[in-house]
Amino acid sequence: MIEKVYIVSNKENPTEDTHIKNLCESLSSNGINTKLSISSALKGDLLAGENLEKLREVTSKTWRGENDRAPFRGEIASAHNHLQCWRDIMENKYSSCLILEDDVVINRPETIKQEIEQILEELNNIPEGWAACYLGRNNRRNSLFDEDEKVSENLVVPIACKTGYSYLVSLNGAEKLSQEDFPQNLYNISDYLTYTLENTGDSETPKLIYSTVWNRCLFDENEKINSLRGAKNSGLVGVTRPSKIKYYTVATKQHDGLDRLKQSAEYYGIDLNVIGLDSSWTDGDVGRLENPGGGQKINILKKELQKLDDDDLILFVDGYDVVFLTGTEEIEEKWDKMTQDPLTKVIFGSEKAIWPDPSIADKFPQADSEYRFLNSGNFMGKVKDLKKITEEEISDSGDDQLYYQHKFLSKEYGIQLDYKAEIFQCIAGCTDWPNIENELAIEKDRIGNIPHSTKPCVFHGNGSKSEKIKHNWFCNYLGGARLNSKPTLIGQKNVFVGMPTMAISLFLEKFEVDCISKLESVIDLTFPKENCYLFICYDEYKNTLETNNKIEEAFKQYKKVFIKRTTENTYVSARDECLKAAKKLNVDNYFYIDDHFNIEKPDVIENLLFLDKTYIGPLGVDGVFSNYWGLVDDEGWYKESVDYSFIVRREITGIWAGPYVFACYLLNKRGVNELQGCYSLNYAEERGSDMSFSSNALDKGIIPYIDNRYLYGSATSF
Repeated sequence: MIEKVYIVSNKENPTEDTHIKNLCESLSSNGINTKLSISSALKGDLLAGENLEKLREVTSKTWRGENDRAPFRGEIASAHNHLQCWRDIMENKYSSCLILEDDVVINRPETIKQEIEQILEELNNIPEGWAACYLGRNNRRNSLFDEDEKVSENLVVPIACKTGYSYLVSLNGAEKLSQEDFPQNLYNISDYLTYTLENTGDSETPKLIYSTVWNRCLFDENEKINSLRGAKNSGLVGVTRPSKIKYYTVATKQHDGLDRLKQSAEYYGIDLNVIGLDSSWTDGDVGRLENPGGGQKINILKKELQKLDDDDLILFVDGYDVVFLTGTEEIEEKWDKMTQDPLTKVIFGSEKAIWPDPSIADKFPQADSEYRFLNSGNFMGKVKDLKKITEEEISDSGDDQLYYQHKFLSKEYGIQLDYKAEIFQCIAGCTDWPNIENELAIEKDRIGNIPHSTKPCVFHGNGSKSEKIKHNWFCNYLGGARLNSKPTLIGQKNVFVGMPTMAISLFLEKFEVDCISKLESVIDLTFPKENCYLFICYDEYKNTLETNNKIEEAFKQYKKVFIKRTTENTYVSARDECLKAAKKLNVDNYFYIDDHFNIEKPDVIENLLFLDKTYIGPLGVDGVFSNYWGLVDDEGWYKESVDYSFIVRREITGIWAGPYVFACYLLNKRGVNELQGCYSLNYAEERGSDMSFSSNALDKGIIPYIDNRYLYGSATSF
């Protein structure tokens, strides 16, 4: 008989959660009337500040999850909560208990009691005893030939099974699980159960863990719940794994690409040092894609090298267009292999394109690879060797890539190029769709280099604006953005100190627009009106601004309501003026919506806020039309990405970077400050202010994103 049921939850108010309520009711109504406890001492999605630091202290520093990742907050909080269940079992000396995670569903509710009783009877008939029994399973078989060892009618000794969301545990099992050093080295609960109970060491040791047969699982995970909350639950713990490599990047300003790089480093447990943020960029605002430059990166790095030991090994990457694809262990292994020749001292990434001086192309040696030319945005070497390479002075406005290329061509410094993209993959010069799939392929959340059959560790989006857009597309699937095809939401902000202030701008410019309907969709938003300024801009030659009592009463709740008349000649400048006003009001966020978007989900602002992006829109669709483009052509017009229809139909969900998001979006304070004047900057009538705005955002290091976890509304074409 089950003496107690534990439901493990990381949620803030688990007793108020609808799914947990339904689960509890289903258990009790079908005869599972024993004591029920919801273990939620730690809330994985709300850990921050001191609580997060405490969790970090007891998180394993060596555990490596699937795809080499570091632990998520939710899974460590969950491991802690499982531990509390085992300790309660020991304290009360319960002989057998049921532990469930809060995302389970019962496969056969009407027979759940009888099936559990039958399984317990079979477990108690095992002469050697038992510790735990999986009641639901995730398959991680290495081959089709793995077979479970049959024990009884319903039980097997599992082979290649990994799960932790539903299991029976005995007093003996709780004691064994709690005796290890797990309390001070928490990691994924499924991995821990497998390591502690399945891996018994030799054939003479009695088996401790059992499982139901594959076709008789009692519980499954609710995939819908997991797809909305993000894989393993919102956010990384932030532990770094031991490494003989010191990782560096140079950045002189905040940038969405830098945020993405830092997140990818954290995802793989890499301790990334960002240097230069206390410096101002002295090389002008023109990007490297138009003019040479970047010498300041060398000068900032040279100062850092003086602080390090000569035998320190460092890996350097550019700050705004790079993501990591694996952890430090694989990079170290490849470095050791590629430097077996004692003449190899430093390894640089290589690319197809020669930049910035095409006249020296013939001086580069021929290679069994199209990646012939040194790229300065990613390299590895010991400090003493890098000091020698960078002895020669360079001005901040000099070109770092040309500087290193001359060092390579001198053959004096032991520089080798990563011709086969073993460690560094550069995108410049790679073919475009559809042929790019013959060169670069996404394989299990990694980039695979097809011609060389390699899996690079670092992915560099060097080159022109079109190459950056291509790189952004790939990064939708890389660097921790997704895990096993599901969104991780690792950049999500889970805790706000105080309610953010907001400026909401509504633009009504179509002929005979239904003003009442549009205004009501805005005042029905659930974000607190008392924290909002409302700007309403309407074309006085196309519409008369109409309201009703409901709207007028709602207006009184806002901080202030501003109403502005526009015309076809002023609608672009009006957008700039609203954004300028938002900056002057010093709001935290700016929510833009025009009459090409119909809001159908009133909590849209809250959902976007938690994603913590500089520029992010909610998905709205009308058939195959949407307010998001996955790619653009060389002229900046729509180009269908291979995943566009899947994103619009929400067959794959998550957060997606693209070159163009319009009609409805949220900007954070950095977006408000840096995108001033960007509606009219480079504006062309045939392209519209929205295209210029998105394009200018990319130029300023701000990546437009779309959120399709929900269908937020509908979008209409122009």
